[in-house]
Amino acid sequence: MATIIIVDRIGVNSRLEQLAREVDGTAIQMSAGYWPQPVARELNRVLGFKNELVSMKSSRIKKYLERRLSRAPLEDFIGLSDE
Repeated sequence: MATIIIVDRIGVNSRLEQLAREVDGTAIQMSAGYWPQPVARELNRVLGFKNELVSMKSSRIKKYLERRLSRAPLEDFIGLSDE
């Protein structure tokens, strides 16, 4: 088992990344461009998670995420649907 810490931003003097490594973990910043890819890669490394993002060229990530998110039922997830 590994620890994956997803944060908005890691401060300049933060020890978060070092502390995460000490417990065989990883810290991923959402403020980094295309942060879902490092999440997918870490899930692949730790759990064998298969996803196109793992090996996708960075030039393709934006369109991929736009396409996938356009099909996600976000209204249902956050409780805004009529059903």
